[in-house]
Order: sequence, then C-alpha cells, then structure tokens
Amino acid sequence: MAKTLSRIFKNGNSQAISLNKTVLNQAGLEIGDNLVVEIESGAVKLTKKEKSIKDEIQDFYRNGGRYEEEEIDFGGPVGKEVW
Repeated sequence: MAKTLSRIFKNGNSQAISLNKTVLNQAGLEIGDNLVVEIESGAVKLTKKEKSIKDEIQDFYRNGGRYEEEEIDFGGPVGKEVW
C-alpha cells in the first residue's frame, strides 16, 4: 500500500481533502465521482459509489443523449413471423 500526504482545507462553508492525480488513478477515481464514506476506528474509508441504472440513464441524457447505433439486419422473415 502506497502512502502519500494530503491536506484538509476550507472550501466555502465546507472542508475538502486534496488528493493528487496519482492517488486518484491508483484508486480508480475521477473528478466528479460520488463516494461512499465509512468511518471505522478513526479511519476514513472512501469507496466509489456504483451507479444505478437510473443514474446511468440520467448521465446519458445529460451528456447529449443520442443513440447512434445502426439498425441490425437479422435477414428476411422466417416462418409465421410476418405481420
């Protein structure tokens, strides 16, 4: 486990923790990720919150929401599937 120094600073009416890019990359985190915060025995554990399908759909539409896949041709009708 790599150790690094960070600092706590005031950000408006809140406090924030500064983490360098290397730490974020090693943890698989990106700017804007939502985190779950757990406190146990004086230690703070941050884990990335998994997105629900609702969050995924909302992000899709917030980011332009266009579906650009081409239609798949499965061939002509077979049997009694003609409508």
